[in-house]
Amino acid sequence: MNRLAKWDITDACNLRCKHCYNIVDKSNKFNKYHIDEIELQNFINNLKINNFTDLHLLGGEPLIINNLSEIISRLNSEGISVGITTNALLLNKILSKALLNSGISSIIISLDGFTKTDNDKIRGMGTFEKVIENIKQLIEINNVLKTNTKISISFTINGINYKNVDNIIDIIYHTKINSILLSFLDIEGNAEKNWNELGINKIKAIDSLEKLIDITKNIPNLYIEVVCKKQLKKYLKIKYNYDVNNWVETDVRCNGGDEEYYINSEGFIYPCRVILNHMNKFKFKEKINFLNYENDLEFNQEFIGFYNFTRNSKNYHNNKTCISCEFKNTCKPCPFSDETDSLECQIAKERIMKYKNIILLSKPIIKRLYINKYDQSQLKFLNFKNRTFTVIDDITKKLYESLDEKVLVKETIKNIYNGSNYNIDYTDFENDCLEVLIDLNHLSIIDFNRKYINQKKGG
Repeated sequence: MNRLAKWDITDACNLRCKHCYNIVDKSNKFNKYHIDEIELQNFINNLKINNFTDLHLLGGEPLIINNLSEIISRLNSEGISVGITTNALLLNKILSKALLNSGISSIIISLDGFTKTDNDKIRGMGTFEKVIENIKQLIEINNVLKTNTKISISFTINGINYKNVDNIIDIIYHTKINSILLSFLDIEGNAEKNWNELGINKIKAIDSLEKLIDITKNIPNLYIEVVCKKQLKKYLKIKYNYDVNNWVETDVRCNGGDEEYYINSEGFIYPCRVILNHMNKFKFKEKINFLNYENDLEFNQEFIGFYNFTRNSKNYHNNKTCISCEFKNTCKPCPFSDETDSLECQIAKERIMKYKNIILLSKPIIKRLYINKYDQSQLKFLNFKNRTFTVIDDITKKLYESLDEKVLVKETIKNIYNGSNYNIDYTDFENDCLEVLIDLNHLSIIDFNRKYINQKKGG
């Protein structure tokens, strides 16, 4: 099992972003600019004692640490994979080469506007153009060095930038970036203080997310990861054939204190960062300084207690949406969340139902399949785009052969059900058929008369 530590390596930062979660006093003693050899060695020893395989550096601004490349190289030589999140303002040519040559696994660059105006409102004047050029330079250097470092741009959808997501196309083509990370703004830190300006309701945020996915879906070799819950991932998969972070395989259960930990700039370790805002619900009796802690956290009673707390379903009873969700056994989000935190799930569920109703009231556009000359009962579809054959199974074959371009999908499904002796409720049967038809649509075997669907949506 991989085990990740997220470390605020310093509180020092060269920006004062309006949405930053870290609002500590920037003049305090944890504005570190250098990690000495003794501190680094203790840190490495304790990472290895606790079987940490991955480390992600946060801040503050990690690039302020003047021996950062040497630290990453040292950690990498000890078998610990290291990534960073940075604002990239300090990422000049020399530092870019040093980082890429250090063996760093990932560089995530925060850019919180899709336009210069939006970004600079949040991050400060002049930051957008400087960061864009630094990203472009970093990618060019990486193409020469041919490292395995994954370079990504991270955007947080908020009340300032949500209207201009279509400008992401310009950013992609100018920087040649091939990895985008998207998330919704959380109410914490500076974001809470500036919520009147930055806040956005989930409907508008999801609308912007859909728009972004729709306009980027045909860009080759572009990876987009969305930080969201399984119900929203399901909706994006159904409507856009969009695999968000391999959503079928991903277990989004809280993994704080198990696979993931948080270390603040003072060196104190916690199961996660969020717990610091909820000490009234789960209070740590003992503050553990990781730099001086030479024991295995797996046997620490504080962490064992937190692990049990997050796995106890009773702690989710304040969130009725979670209790009734189809993913309740595999998707238990933050136990400190309340009903408002599941709004994206409620919206996604409504949109899934709406989209399926649109399909039911549409007429299919059918693409003819090839009959296997060696097996007349077998249908194959040739995808000219990638030159692959898809074999249609018997159940799907029956549904496909029943489709009629002059008949609504809803009527076709009803006719199949009435003409057979299925021992299943009609609603479940209809839903199963829709899932099959959506899969066929994703395979480009059928379509749903897009013009008609758009008319229905507009109405």
